[in-house]
Amino acid sequence: MVAMGTAIVDEVGFTYDKPTQKMREVTEIVRRALTGDFVDFDGEAFRIKSAQLSLRPVRQNVPIYIAGIGPRVLELAGEVADGVFLIFPTERSISSALNSVRTGAQRVQRDPQKIDVVAYVFASVAANRDTAIASSRRTIAYFGRLAHYRSLFMQEGFVEEASALKEAWQSNDATRATRAVTDEMVATLSPSGTADDVAARITRLFDAGLKQAVLFPFPAAEGGAKDAIIETIVSLSAA
Repeated sequence: MVAMGTAIVDEVGFTYDKPTQKMREVTEIVRRALTGDFVDFDGEAFRIKSAQLSLRPVRQNVPIYIAGIGPRVLELAGEVADGVFLIFPTERSISSALNSVRTGAQRVQRDPQKIDVVAYVFASVAANRDTAIASSRRTIAYFGRLAHYRSLFMQEGFVEEASALKEAWQSNDATRATRAVTDEMVATLSPSGTADDVAARITRLFDAGLKQAVLFPFPAAEGGAKDAIIETIVSLSAA
């Protein structure tokens, strides 16, 4: 799988103008490059002459997924991608994404049912529900550093919380940012609590139309990422 998004284009030297057009062109370039052949491309944003991967791909039909939260990029995924990659999925955002993907797919006579819908799901599992919620609160606060994610939070109705996160991070105040994340935000954005709590929340996401969940467990107490992953797998397997 190749997953691509537009959120960090500024970090690699590209401006953020016309992100959907740029993603359309990058998708085409990558798809051609994965054949192993030389690529010539003359687009609105990118021009390539006789470019070729240094190693020939083991397989040519590598699925391409487009990551995004806005309707235009999700419609683009419906037009040209094999799947769409969401983050902090909710019933509302999944439904909205499905509608956008369907619109894009139908525009080019594709079957929207054949387009995969995947999401990063940030989860925290603990025997003590409050401990897990506290962990997820810190995780959401961390992502609130970036405008891209604050926009996502606002789409879910957390306008005041997003504003408070912006102000907190402008002062580089992690404690204040964590306090800005409400219990409702955690319940909406990140499956947290006991194994049964988390399993039930993820099940509701599947019921809303999510096809695959890429779990991203965070430790609820002391311990590293490896311990969190193992504990989450074991707990959810038994739930």
